[in-house]
Amino acid sequence: MLKIVVISLVFMGIIISNNSLVVAEKIDLKVWLEQESLNEIVLEKEEIKSYNYLIQQLQVGDMPNLIEYPKYLNREEVVRYLSAAEMPREELYRRGELINAGWKANLELQRNIENLPATVMIKYAVTIRRSNIRTFPSDEAVYESKNDLEFDLFQETAIDPSEAVIVLWQSKDLNFYFVQTKNYRGWVNSRDLAIAKDKNDWLKYANPDKFLIVTEPLLKMMNLKEELLWQMGSKIILTKKPKGSEYEIILPKRDNQGFLQEQRKKIRLQGVNEGYIAYNRANIIRQAFKFQGEPYGWGGLHDSVDCSSFIENIYRTVGLQLPRNADQQETASASIVCLNNKSNADKVALIKGLPPATVLFKDGHTMLYLGEKGEKQYVIHALGSQGRYNAQGEIVRLPIMKVVVTDLDILMRTGKSLLETLTTAVDYR
Repeated sequence: MLKIVVISLVFMGIIISNNSLVVAEKIDLKVWLEQESLNEIVLEKEEIKSYNYLIQQLQVGDMPNLIEYPKYLNREEVVRYLSAAEMPREELYRRGELINAGWKANLELQRNIENLPATVMIKYAVTIRRSNIRTFPSDEAVYESKNDLEFDLFQETAIDPSEAVIVLWQSKDLNFYFVQTKNYRGWVNSRDLAIAKDKNDWLKYANPDKFLIVTEPLLKMMNLKEELLWQMGSKIILTKKPKGSEYEIILPKRDNQGFLQEQRKKIRLQGVNEGYIAYNRANIIRQAFKFQGEPYGWGGLHDSVDCSSFIENIYRTVGLQLPRNADQQETASASIVCLNNKSNADKVALIKGLPPATVLFKDGHTMLYLGEKGEKQYVIHALGSQGRYNAQGEIVRLPIMKVVVTDLDILMRTGKSLLETLTTAVDYR
């Protein structure tokens, strides 16, 4: 049986330990910031630039330098990108109904591969609103079962307004662009993009001189009768800050022909910082705790985060440009500790030696290490579910679907503890 325990030690929200939900009365972030060394700078600005270059080199082809992206690509390379995702063969559902083979086949044809020229000329574009990146050129949600409404199989990730992207191709019905972002490729609805006529106009967004960094989980702003949303770590282009708290910012907009135009706006904003915040471990933990209790959002759905975008968004507030997915984040460092095929005792000994704000990985999941309290090691992560025993002694799925603090003893659906499943620890330095 699931046990509810009330404590008064550390957190507000939910702590999960073993097979229990532990509901705490009050959050006290200071508990995790007691070490004076957490305020020491991990990397300076120039070191961060060098580190980002290292990450790009480690992620061969997946994190290109957009500013130096070639103007022309050969057909074979674009075909490889467009064909990277295969249509699932198993049964799929949309709108609660089984998808037939004809719908799948038509969606594959929408990739428009047969019309690719021998040489493809890229375009430069900017997102005008928060946009979903899709596996295939369709906004329709697709699920493994008719009752699932959380895990859209065709949802890859989401990108914020003012994001500079490269357009590689367009769908057959012209409703979607296939784009390369700084760390992802996929299909974006064409109405969410504005095409730049001149690369210099695009460079204002790709490489801005001045910008605000969003430091809250989500920033909302009304603009031209539309609510715009930015997630933590995203940039808003800044022209100047007049006296007081009013910023003058640049927002991209799309004209009637789909081309990029510039809109200047004066606005008072909270939850932003002029430029990146300092890269120290205390700031990483502070940023992580701002998400506590926020909903889990697969691929950025529900305007929230999944496990890897949680980590990505936290670290981009300090200027680190991590890969989007957990398996790539796991290799985005030269400072890696292997935890795989080690006993629990050996894993605990290694983890105790890790600095807080180290990122831990298991297969398909990632989390931020906070430290040790009461002989237990704690992490904060965007957790979809865990395992628990039912009355028959069987392990069943317990949905969590929030950003929560847990120890490493929680039960996974495999019947193993989280500690047992850990494979890697990565320190981004």
